[in-house]
Order: sequence, then C-alpha cells, then structure tokens
Amino acid sequence: MQMRRWNCKMIKKQQLLTFGAAMMLAVLTACGGDKEPAPTAYAVNDDSLPSLSEIVPLGEDFQWSVEEDEEGVCTYTYEALESSGAETVQAYTEDLRDNHQCTLLTEDGSARADDSVLSAETGTVVAAMESATADGLFQLSLTWDETSCSVTPTFQEGAQIPAEEASSMTLEEAVDYLRSFSPATLGLSGSDMSDYDIFSQDGLVFLNDQPCLCLNVYRLTDHQYQATYLLAGSNNEIYRLDRETGQVYSLNP
Repeated sequence: MQMRRWNCKMIKKQQLLTFGAAMMLAVLTACGGDKEPAPTAYAVNDDSLPSLSEIVPLGEDFQWSVEEDEEGVCTYTYEALESSGAETVQAYTEDLRDNHQCTLLTEDGSARADDSVLSAETGTVVAAMESATADGLFQLSLTWDETSCSVTPTFQEGAQIPAEEASSMTLEEAVDYLRSFSPATLGLSGSDMSDYDIFSQDGLVFLNDQPCLCLNVYRLTDHQYQATYLLAGSNNEIYRLDRETGQVYSLNP
C-alpha cells in the first residue's frame, strides 16, 4: 500500500510539473518567445533585395505580417515601428539607392520620383532595379503612414528605368541660378560672381545617361576660361566638370 501511495504522489508531481511547463510556454508565447523571424530578403524569381528589417533598425517591439493575393503577390506589413513610417522608408530607400543600384520611381512606375515625396507623412514610392537574369525591373512598392509601412515585391516584365528629366530651367534661368552661388561654393576665386561671365552651351550633355545643361564660366577681366558646370534633373543638381580628366564632382550639399 505504501508503494502504491508513493507512485500516486509521483504521478501527481509529474502532472504538476507538466502543468507548470505548459503555463511557462503560454507566458513565452504571450511575450513573443515563439515569434517568427521577419524575412531577411524579398525575392521574385532570381532577383532579390535585403529586407527592411535587415537594413533599418525597427525596434524591439515591431510586428510584421505577410498577405498573399490571388496572383501570388506578397505584401509585407511592418507595424509598431521605432520611428515613423516615413523615416523608416527614407532610411531604407537611401540604402537601396546607395548600395543596391535602385532608382526611386513614382507609384505607377512611369517616372522618377522626386525626393520630396519621402518627406510626406503618408505616401507610396517604388524602388526599382534592372533584373540580373530577365528583361524587366525588379520592384519594391513601399507604402507608409505615421506608424507603419508595407513592402510589395514584384517583377515588371519588359519595364525600363525611366530617363531622368533634364532641368526644367531655360538657359537664361540656368545662368541666373549659377550666379546665385558664391564663387567659393563653385570652387572659384573672388567674393562675387559679378567677376565672371557665364555662357550656356547649346543642347544637352549626359551624365550617367542623365541629361544636363552645360554652363561655361570665364573670368570677366581677361575672358579666360575658368570652369564648366552641369545642371541636372528636376532638383537642379550642380556638378563641376574637369574637362582635362573628364571627372565630374558633385557640388550638392
């Protein structure tokens, strides 16, 4: 009889331990102990890019989910972010452009996106790169609001990166624009641009397939050539061209 009572006590003890383990598992589950890791990359066919969480710190409490539509297109949503959705997408797209040869496009992919779109509290922009194995673009559609953002990878067969628009300025406006900078900013001597003549070159020149206005600067006193500048894009970015070496230097902040 004693042996049977001892066995009974052991069984009850084992049941208690099992119940305690189950309670601990429930606590871990509630705290995210079994949280599935976020994806490390987005891929379509043979093209891929590192995921949002691999590049941007999202905070310890961020949550993610994925939803697949009838055509098999997946949308990854990130919530409870450490920063705002806009700041998160800004950091992500900066890395995609600098390190993964991506170009930012408008929501419909028909034109290059202006950087100002990233300063809005809500919006959508597309990060696109040429496919390494097929004719088309691998694209990440990025949508954000104040507290979350989403990423939708797709492949657009036959699509191409839209050409960069030339400066919308007239040649006369481009000359006035260059005069608005100090000689020091342009790498010239003196304290005032009134010491220089600026002549615009007819037609367009191209910098990395980007059309630019070309402006040549001469010293007013002796008409000696001083420098050549390129004015590019809708943001009117300025570059200095070294005609001897062919090197181009950005003067943008």
